[in-house]
Amino acid sequence: MAQFLFGLTALCLATTTVVTAQPGSAKLPTWTTWSASVTSELIEPGKLPQKRKGFTANQDDSTRNMSAWLGQGQTYVADFNAQTVAFTQCNTKTNVCECQYTCKLMDETPCQTQLNGAVLCGYDYEHRAKFIANETIDGVPTMHFRFADPLGPISMADHDIYFTLDLKTVVRYSANLHPFLKEVGRIISDYTNFSAAPPDASAFAYTNAKYCPDQSDEPSCQDTIREARASGFRL
Repeated sequence: MAQFLFGLTALCLATTTVVTAQPGSAKLPTWTTWSASVTSELIEPGKLPQKRKGFTANQDDSTRNMSAWLGQGQTYVADFNAQTVAFTQCNTKTNVCECQYTCKLMDETPCQTQLNGAVLCGYDYEHRAKFIANETIDGVPTMHFRFADPLGPISMADHDIYFTLDLKTVVRYSANLHPFLKEVGRIISDYTNFSAAPPDASAFAYTNAKYCPDQSDEPSCQDTIREARASGFRL
C-alpha cells in the first residue's frame, strides 16, 4: 500500500524566493537546493500508524544536480545530469554508504521525479497553492497553504504545506491521498534543521562506484525507484 500511496504524489524540490502571502495567494517560495531532517508518518485506514526518519539532501546548481536520502528505508543518491540513481547500503555508525546497484532515470528532473517526496516546486505547487490560514504547529507559528493534485475534474490528493511566517522554512508537509474519491491514507512529514544552503558534499558520496552493477535492464528497476520513495514515507 505504501508504494501505491507514493505513486500518487508528484515530487519536486526547489532555491529560496521570499514572498508575502495573502489569503488565496498562489505565490510561494520554491526550493531546488535544500536539506532537512525528516520524520514521516503514514496513516492508513484500519492500520496502526508507521513512522520513518532520515535526512534528505537536494542540490540543483552549477556544482551538481543531485538528491539523496539517508536514513530508514532505501537509501540512494540520484544524479539528474547523468539520469542515474545509485541505491546504497549505509553503515549507521560510520555514515559511509556503498553502492549496491544503479538504475537509469526516465528524463527526470528535481521537480519531476519518482524519488523525492518533497513537493516544493512544480506546476501544481506553483500555480494551484492557496493560502489557508495562520496556524501553530508544535508551538511554531506557521502559514498554511494547500493545493490539489487533480486528474481532470477529480482531485486525487490534497497537499498541505506549513511555512514559518517569513516563508523561509518548511515546517510540515502532508498529503491526504484520495484517488477517485477513495480515502487511502495520509502522509505527514515534519522537517527540522531545514536549510536552503547547498548540502555538504558528503551527503552525495558513496563507495564502490567503479564496480557498482547497472541493473537498468532489469524489469524491476523502475519498481525499485518507486519503492525507494515509499520506504522512507517522506514528502
